[in-house]
Amino acid sequence: MLTKHVFISYSTQDTAAATEVRDGLESAGLACWMAPRDIAPGQDYAEQIISAIETCPVLLLILSESSNQSPYVRNEVERAIAKRKLVIPFRIQNVTPSRSLEFFISNAQWIEAWQVPLTTTIAWLVAAMGSHISARDAGFLPLLDAMPLQERVTTSKNASPDPTHPTEAVALPSRQGNLPTRLSSFIGRETEQQEVVALLRRPDVRLLTLTGPGGTGKTSLAIRVAASFVHEYPDGVWFVDLAPISDPQRVAPTIVQALGLPESSQGESANSNTAWDRLIRWLTPQRVLLILDNFEQVIDAAPQLARLLDDVSGLQVVVTSRIALRIAAEREYPVAPLGLPPTNTTQIPQLVESPAVQLFMVRAQAARPGFVLSDDQAPAVAAICSALDGLPLAIELAAARMRIFSPVELLNRLTRDGGLALLTAGTRDRPVRQQTIRAAIIWSYDLLGPLEQRLFHRLGVFVGVWTLALAEVVCELDGDLGGTVLDVFQLLVEHSLVQRRDGTELASFAMLETVRAFAVEQLRMSG
Repeated sequence: MLTKHVFISYSTQDTAAATEVRDGLESAGLACWMAPRDIAPGQDYAEQIISAIETCPVLLLILSESSNQSPYVRNEVERAIAKRKLVIPFRIQNVTPSRSLEFFISNAQWIEAWQVPLTTTIAWLVAAMGSHISARDAGFLPLLDAMPLQERVTTSKNASPDPTHPTEAVALPSRQGNLPTRLSSFIGRETEQQEVVALLRRPDVRLLTLTGPGGTGKTSLAIRVAASFVHEYPDGVWFVDLAPISDPQRVAPTIVQALGLPESSQGESANSNTAWDRLIRWLTPQRVLLILDNFEQVIDAAPQLARLLDDVSGLQVVVTSRIALRIAAEREYPVAPLGLPPTNTTQIPQLVESPAVQLFMVRAQAARPGFVLSDDQAPAVAAICSALDGLPLAIELAAARMRIFSPVELLNRLTRDGGLALLTAGTRDRPVRQQTIRAAIIWSYDLLGPLEQRLFHRLGVFVGVWTLALAEVVCELDGDLGGTVLDVFQLLVEHSLVQRRDGTELASFAMLETVRAFAVEQLRMSG
């Protein structure tokens, strides 16, 4: 009996598309199981479905409007996840997964098939399944071997021959790159994900910077978006964590290390320009997507990044930063906190529509299994999310306290101290800067100069929304700030410590409540 490798889950309305995908996979040597073709006569239908899912290492979900609503498709996906199978959503229509499906596939790598020729998506599928299916059994080793990453002789397009820099033949070590796998659920960012994907598909967007305060989920959004492009870049999607470094001269060597490129020549680590030159030579013929995470503390490297983009036409870059890079190629995308629950209702169905409440519930149930949102607790949970301004990191840290508090008790403590003393229960696998809300704020605060810190302290006196004119009145009392308020204030906005609020006739501003609590604390300490 031929071993089946791919279980195709689909709605009957998508039979034609599913059959076309199946035929393409099988022509590539991948044996597919698909009902009703593979249902044995006289046998129990449901038992054969279960057996096939358990046998096949991969479940391919044909995602469309109809499969989105199918309880049978959801049950098949749920079974596959429970059995630790690789689930690949293959989206043939531009639809957002239903809540029941999103719960199971939030961390899956997608194939976007609704705007791409089927022959292309079949090649992506084969590559995506290669590490999960034995090539000898599937018989598609020849196809995989036909798609190696070519080694190319590369030189900078602007460089003249130089005997001290010999021409190099370099291939990146993996077609797929090194994109991290996020184990936590991805909640409430469907709109942002779609908008960022759309921006990256525009030919004029080579550098996209996701900006926002610490803890808004910029990194998670970048990784989620990048996962949908992993098969569109033949030379890989690469994640570079810049948080461990603070010297802009170390940016290029850090990228080199993350890409797994050859060891630098002697003295290169001390010569940033040489490292950038080598990156240009290596990457010039490649098609690569780079995710540069936490760029804010190495912001002075932005001009070198601009040069890299100018010289490498096949390179696209997504940056996460609390500060915009302010270079010509940049397109900024502010990542706002999660949507808050409505204030005019205490009904649970309406409250749980809020992404902020959804995140709180997922994290609270992880901390206290069996926790269920009741009518008497729902208003407190909604108030907690609102008090934390929908900031994902703050909500996660607050929900972790559900091990010892009720929602009402948690709300009372947040109201009393602004959250700085309470929001400290971060998981050990988080970076240190995200294990407490104070650490997340200090990460940004330490990037400020003395005048910016001084203005930041004083702005903490404003509760709610305020105007620049009010800020100037307060700062007139400080002779050192006098004529520099406007420039210093703009830096605080650029550092994501102050947010502009739209919808009013005059430009208005506010601080996240946790950030304001820190500013007031620093103001008191300053005397």
